[in-house]
Amino acid sequence: MAISLVALNMASVVLESLLYGAFLILFSAGLYLRISRHLSQSSRNGLCWNPVVISTVAIFLTCTGHWILTLVRFFRAFLESEAPGAALAYYSCSSDLLVRVGGILTIIALWIGDAVIIHRLWVIWNRNPRVVILPVLSWCGLIIVSLVGLIMAFKHAQYNKGAMIVSWIFEALTNVYCTAFIAGRLWSARQAPQKSQAKLLTSVLAVTVESAAILATWTIFFAVTSETQSPLLLIVMNLTAQIIGLTNMLIHIRIGLGWSTHGDNSTGVVMTSDASIFAVKTESSELRIPHLRRSQAHPDNELQSRV
Repeated sequence: MAISLVALNMASVVLESLLYGAFLILFSAGLYLRISRHLSQSSRNGLCWNPVVISTVAIFLTCTGHWILTLVRFFRAFLESEAPGAALAYYSCSSDLLVRVGGILTIIALWIGDAVIIHRLWVIWNRNPRVVILPVLSWCGLIIVSLVGLIMAFKHAQYNKGAMIVSWIFEALTNVYCTAFIAGRLWSARQAPQKSQAKLLTSVLAVTVESAAILATWTIFFAVTSETQSPLLLIVMNLTAQIIGLTNMLIHIRIGLGWSTHGDNSTGVVMTSDASIFAVKTESSELRIPHLRRSQAHPDNELQSRV
């Protein structure tokens, strides 16, 4: 048991560091592309602080904070005391303040991740509020239940198991629902007659569905490990923030910036609106992709007028 607990925490440190490194690369790439876009457009208004940018910064701070806490706990476990079993005793203490702060950061990451996916669902479905009623209610339920769980955790030095299970039920409902509806919407759009549209939609479909499906699969995996009392539950909880960060950055980079082609020319990167690269027409059930040219001075204006 002693070897198992310490080994699991060591594995968590290694895996979370790898995931955070991948997340940091994606975040840096997205930041570079955003700044390059801003400079190329010679905008006078500065960088646009829209919900997408705010959520990206928030998830970056959350993932970074969680990773730092994991490293601090690791070094404290092995360096504060050289007595035999000191690391085991440290990791066994669930009342440690760092453990509770890490739990708070994980919950905040869940809130942000769900909000981004719900926003994607809303945009792709032509900003139809009826489509997002259920996930929004589920998201609100997640916030309420997780707040109650956090209050109980600080009072009793242990997170309530019932609150944790209900929270992850809401999390699974939100992710599975959004994944299914995003996939269905994009899948129907693959029947577009133009080859360039079909190719672009295939790429967008792959990234969007995979990103949302990763969170849904991770949530189900958590439920299974929690119900079976698997030792892997510790690793799953520690890696959740980084998984959310990675999947959200994939959405921001591959969809928020977008890839587009024009005619039969070679493919190039076209940076589009952060809100969406889709133009959904109300009078038609089809999902259309606007043709973008590299020479367009303000691609955001055209996209926003169509979305």
